[in-house]
Amino acid sequence: MRGWFSREYEPIETVDPGGSVSFQVPNAGWFWDADIEPERPEGAGHALHGPVEVRGARAGQTLAVRIDEVVPRGWGRTWADGETFTWSLDGDAWRLGSHAVRSAPFLGVLGMPPRSPESTPRFRLAAGAATSTARSSSPARPSISRSRSTGRC
Repeated sequence: MRGWFSREYEPIETVDPGGSVSFQVPNAGWFWDADIEPERPEGAGHALHGPVEVRGARAGQTLAVRIDEVVPRGWGRTWADGETFTWSLDGDAWRLGSHAVRSAPFLGVLGMPPRSPESTPRFRLAAGAATSTARSSSPARPSISRSRSTGRC
């Protein structure tokens, strides 16, 4: 698990173009279980899986990634006014007391490291549904993505 993007990291997985990877990651606060304080690197941002290398992909090419599935764990968190709220997943809804919100799992962050040590990282954030569950922080169980190298920009 990494807490930031870096061009210094060696790939932890290599896939062929069109291949799939499946992985598990904790939530944005590095929690896997709601009641166990996680260990995280000092200064780390979101918990990141990777890097994943696509065999044959080269600098300057476009990499298309399709997310097939994001499966949240049975709990999630939101924060407001200095308080933490822990929600429970019940079918297709998150519940907190008498409140319920439709589940719309949010992948989190996808990205690429900077081209050089002096450059700014270029990355894109995955879009989430416009509900409170998009901002909730729930660790994900295995999810599958397909990576393809699709040619030059």
